[in-house]
Amino acid sequence: MSVTISTCGPEALRSRRGEFAELLIDCVGAGASIGFMADITPARAAAFWGGAADQIERGDRTLWCALDSATGTLPGTVQLITGLPAN
Repeated sequence: MSVTISTCGPEALRSRRGEFAELLIDCVGAGASIGFMADITPARAAAFWGGAADQIERGDRTLWCALDSATGTLPGTVQLITGLPAN
């Protein structure tokens, strides 16, 4: 598989929120320790990505997406959260 990695803005995230939610559910179901319980629902996963889009818009989060070059599907993401409270 060949992938293209690029930043993903809030509009792109919102337009593909269902696909992002499926990816999150798949990762949690496979045992990824990423802050969600195994019983995560599609609605909860979509709500998470909606909040992430809002954070991207405010400049508090950057999201990179890996897109399969042949199919355009989303095999993975990386996030950097920069909008953190003072320590």
